[in-house]
Amino acid sequence: MKKILLLFPVVLIVVLCSGMAAEAQPVTPGEEAFLSNCVVCHANGENLITPSKSLHKKSLAANGIRTADDIVKKMRDPGPGMTKFDAEMIPDKTARQIAEYILKKF
Repeated sequence: MKKILLLFPVVLIVVLCSGMAAEAQPVTPGEEAFLSNCVVCHANGENLITPSKSLHKKSLAANGIRTADDIVKKMRDPGPGMTKFDAEMIPDKTARQIAEYILKKF
């Protein structure tokens, strides 16, 4: 009986964790590309190099960035402090997916 009581919490944790995994959303192509290319400097939508230029909606808007096209344009010609991501490095379709992910996430 003691073995069953000791096993109960373990079984409960396994059941709960498997339920959480089933609810997890799949990673989108935009999120995957963001994690591969952008998260080093923009973890949680922040900006490690220039904190006043985060990826959060208010900050983007304050810096004249409101659309996915604006984000892609900034990726292509970012100015000082940010790596330039040309179409060879990040194809247009992928850049657009990243931009859409940013707008939805942050």
